[in-house]
Amino acid sequence: MLWNVLQLSGSIESRKYWSNGIDFRHTQHSIGWDVAATFMYKNFTASVEFQHNSDYFFGEVLATGEEAHAIDLQYRWKRLNVGLRMFNPFQKDYKRNEEDWNKYAGYSYQYHIDDVARMICVTLSWNINFGRDYKSHNKKMQNSDTDAGVL
Repeated sequence: MLWNVLQLSGSIESRKYWSNGIDFRHTQHSIGWDVAATFMYKNFTASVEFQHNSDYFFGEVLATGEEAHAIDLQYRWKRLNVGLRMFNPFQKDYKRNEEDWNKYAGYSYQYHIDDVARMICVTLSWNINFGRDYKSHNKKMQNSDTDAGVL
């Protein structure tokens, strides 16, 4: 946490794939990353996330180029959270490349989806708190123990 209102996080992943078959041997290495920032002030929470997924390789099929972004704004009132979220606000469309490295029937595709970019949704959640309450907050504030325990 920075200044008790801003939280920054990030991760980097590295993947290496080996695929061996009767008449093929493939290796693939890729790097993916994820960066997020969350700003919290009183009952408001705002966050932004950028994600570049590492390549996915299975058999002889390679999927690459998948990216996602999200912006989120939430307000908490007692146990209720209400928010707005926008997916992919910084790019025109969602795209992903797919290649098959088979020497007999290989192919290469590029998928485009225009409807996912700049999509807005409303979020609603209710915090259900159940379980035993140990009254630890009162113990720290008043420095007294109200539980009668057996030694």
